[in-house]
Amino acid sequence: MGPNSIINHFGNLTDPREDNKRHNLIDIIVITICAVIWSADKWENIEAYGTAKEKWLCPICKQRLYREDELDIHHLRMKIKGGKDTLNNLVLLHGTFHRQLHASK
Repeated sequence: MGPNSIINHFGNLTDPREDNKRHNLIDIIVITICAVIWSADKWENIEAYGTAKEKWLCPICKQRLYREDELDIHHLRMKIKGGKDTLNNLVLLHGTFHRQLHASK
C-alpha cells in the first residue's frame, strides 16, 4: 500500500478541526501512518517524525517535493546581503515559487 492508496482510502474524511489547520488532514494522516510504521508510539514521536520529514515539503506551497519536479535552491538571506551558501541559509522549493519570490522583490 503506497501513499496513493492511503490518500484514496482516507481522502474523503471530513476535517473535524475548526482552527489550527496549518496542515491538511490527509497530510497528517499519511505522516502518522508512516511514523507508526517506523515505531512511533506516542504523539511526541509522531510530531518528531513529521518535523524531521518537513524538508520533503516546499516551504511556500507545503506540497511534497519530488525529484521529477522543477526544484530550485533559495537563499533565505540573499548573498548580496551577506547570506552564505550554508545549509541553514538554503531551502529547496518549487521553481515556480522561487521565480515568484524574486519577481516580487
